[in-house]
Amino acid sequence: MTQPDPLLAVPPLPPLPYRFVGRAEQLAWLQNAATEAHTRVVGLSGPPGAGKTALAIAAARQLAPVFPGAQFFIDLDDLGPAPSTGAVMAQVIWALHPQAVLPENQARLPEAYRAALHGRRVLLVIDGVPAQPPWAALVPPEGCLLLVGQPRLPAQAELALEALPDAEAVQLLRGLSPRIGPAAAELAALCGRLPLALRLAAAALSPGSALVTGGYLSRLLDEQAAAQPLDPVLAALAVNARLLPPEAARLWRQLSVFPASFAPPAAAAMGDLPLEAARGALEVLLGLSLLEPDRHAGRYRLHPLARQFAARQLEAAEREPARQRHAVHYRDVLADANEAAAANQAADANQAGEAVGGLLAGLRRFDLERANIRAGQAWAAAHAGESPFASRLASDYAAAGARLLPLRQSSFGRLGWLETARSAAQQLGDSDAEGSHLDQLGRLHRRAANPRRAVGIYERRLRIARDTGDRQAEGEALGRLGLTFMELGQTQRALETSRQALEIARELDNRRDEALANWNMGLAYEELGDLPSAIAAMQLCVDYERAIHHPDAEADAAQVAE
Repeated sequence: MTQPDPLLAVPPLPPLPYRFVGRAEQLAWLQNAATEAHTRVVGLSGPPGAGKTALAIAAARQLAPVFPGAQFFIDLDDLGPAPSTGAVMAQVIWALHPQAVLPENQARLPEAYRAALHGRRVLLVIDGVPAQPPWAALVPPEGCLLLVGQPRLPAQAELALEALPDAEAVQLLRGLSPRIGPAAAELAALCGRLPLALRLAAAALSPGSALVTGGYLSRLLDEQAAAQPLDPVLAALAVNARLLPPEAARLWRQLSVFPASFAPPAAAAMGDLPLEAARGALEVLLGLSLLEPDRHAGRYRLHPLARQFAARQLEAAEREPARQRHAVHYRDVLADANEAAAANQAADANQAGEAVGGLLAGLRRFDLERANIRAGQAWAAAHAGESPFASRLASDYAAAGARLLPLRQSSFGRLGWLETARSAAQQLGDSDAEGSHLDQLGRLHRRAANPRRAVGIYERRLRIARDTGDRQAEGEALGRLGLTFMELGQTQRALETSRQALEIARELDNRRDEALANWNMGLAYEELGDLPSAIAAMQLCVDYERAIHHPDAEADAAQVAE
């Protein structure tokens, strides 16, 4: 059995909502269903706001000793818009093995998912079901359990959750806000005994609130009368939203742009506010239960119903500027994560541990912000060509994640980002950026065994380098063309382009590129049957590697000797 990465810290289960009450019967049912022999999928269903997520978390905490391998809580919002079953499987694999390379053939992903879980007692809690089939691929191997909301999976046991009983609803209200007093039963009924609506009501009537219980009941009745059809949760959201001061109300509307959890600096960027002002507004929103604390310390999220409600309040004049600020902020977040991953690159074996630590730090930051980063790039891609600003963002996103994205994107996804970035850079007339994107595209096509496409890309890169007089880039493009011609079996062309790369490397006194060009020429000479020339060229590369104590020096020397 493959062990998980020792440096991995599996994300914690979310905390239970404050003063979680009741549901003892349902928890006992889940406990029994989960521990039945051969049960691998348990489903939860029920109306929005009924507390399915809270119940799943409570059950997961009780079941943790039964599943000591790991307990995962996967919020589909964190995976981006319309997440697929493949995205869920990838999240599980990367949680156990952060540096794992996923199979390019998506049909093999379920096999990798089951292999990552095999032999481990793991509990998976998925808040919802991915929009794309096949859902059955998420069924874990024997010994693991999947607890899933709104099941469209082949659940072996399913619990339909209803509103809280009267006594438990009243208990929750009075526990959260004792000042509600005798009106708790009436208020619970108006809230439909749904935990989310009850928490919103109790927050509005917290001990520090100037609002009296009768006044809240009156406001709630007015909102319910105006609502068609009647929805207790939406009515409670409307009442609490009207209690917000203007700055907090404006920020709350703009927070609906976030597809997933966020940190205070992101909220400040979204609202175009100083950080301390944003923190103050977030505390107001948290106090009215219009915002929830995230399981990751210092972060927040909107309940899906709150996000939908706030989004409907977002004025048209606010929407695009907010999305633009969101895209800019997460371009910078991606760049910071990429910098963490690229830092501490091992110069020798003694620094390897630091390099791994830096890479994991970058990957963890990326995984935490995946949905926001994807949403930011999607906005930039959709608006590229409409303005230089959006085109610059679209180009920047691919460059900002150059180290991380190959580890977290499929070839298809990476190709889409790079093609968008290349086109945007070309529109901007930014030859340097376009050239960089072409380099990445060429490598991607070569890895995907598409060398003919790579040749056209590298030739475009070569033309740009020559037009701008960038001799370094010209030499690099020639070197990559040489390798690609070798893959196509065009050995004479490979030799000629490698020879041109060698001349430029010598002109620039770049010993590293000179060594690479010699090695590539050696490969071409060997293919042409000129072994003396091949050995002489490749030996020059080995001499350079030995001089700088390169770890591949002796292996390359052995290859030359053969």
